[in-house]
Amino acid sequence: MGGLSKKAFQISAVSARFDAPAVIVDAGNLLFESQAAPPTVDDKITAAGIMDIQQLMAVDAVAVGPHDLAAGIDFLLASRRNGFPWLSANLVDRNRSPLFAPSLTITRSGLDIGIIGLTGAGALLPPGTHLADWREILPRQLQHLDRSSDMVIVLSSLSLAEDIEIIKQYPQVDILITADSSQGNMAPTITGQTLMTQTQSQGKYLGQLVIDWLPGHPWAQDVSLDQKRIQERLGIVERRIRRTAQRNLSPGTIDAVPIDRLQQEKEGLLRQLADLRTQQEKIKNGGIPASRFTHSFIGLSNSLQSDTKVAEKISQVKKSIADSHTRNRSTGSPVYGDKTMRN
Repeated sequence: MGGLSKKAFQISAVSARFDAPAVIVDAGNLLFESQAAPPTVDDKITAAGIMDIQQLMAVDAVAVGPHDLAAGIDFLLASRRNGFPWLSANLVDRNRSPLFAPSLTITRSGLDIGIIGLTGAGALLPPGTHLADWREILPRQLQHLDRSSDMVIVLSSLSLAEDIEIIKQYPQVDILITADSSQGNMAPTITGQTLMTQTQSQGKYLGQLVIDWLPGHPWAQDVSLDQKRIQERLGIVERRIRRTAQRNLSPGTIDAVPIDRLQQEKEGLLRQLADLRTQQEKIKNGGIPASRFTHSFIGLSNSLQSDTKVAEKISQVKKSIADSHTRNRSTGSPVYGDKTMRN
């Protein structure tokens, strides 16, 4: 949970650096690590705190993932009534009416962006509630958004095979963000007309996708930032090679980093630069306008700056857990371990 204050600060910093409004979304499995065991009191207090903090960060949409349902569907429905932006097009009641908003449309920089949530299988659902087949649900949602949106984003906790099926069958999906805990950070890949990506679960990273959007045009990766990053690393390696060579001129000097290893890294970086330049030439010579993107995964380490408002909220959540432990001890109830730092 401590990473949320760093994530909030980084979101503000990224928006300021690119001078563009952010779209903040999550594909699900946000609240609990798994459904293997019923969540403890600590887990529920932490989950409620996570939702409060996400709203404090002005998150635009979060798809309901199967892990999010570990505390029961009423737990999420209560937060929805308090304004939390849960989305699920295929989680329905006995009348096949959606229990959460299936989709929403937001506007950023003059673009109307439609966002759909799809929930994956695995959650234990109460009677009268079930997971409808997304194959029946998604076409209607896409048809609705296609008339009103410049861009369509799907937030999915479905299996990887199902996500690929969506990409192949529905090219009108511009971006597919997934929540597969087995995949970790997934660099954006272009399949047909769709860009697919995901960020590692449990708040260890912030996934950043910067887009220069041209509706109706194919995707192409903007490699200029990658080139800059590799060139900076190449400069560091070349300086280390020079220093190593100079030290090796002194009698009896034994260098800790063999110079041949540095030379190998330099050659690898030069090959990467050559590949990126080739990509740029292909895009330039093709003469086809494209929607460009760059991406990065920002590790939310302890050294990063924190957002003060979010840090204060985290402290309140920890205090709530401590107070709960005190009450339990005074009444003889069992005390559960503090899990507030897992996120």
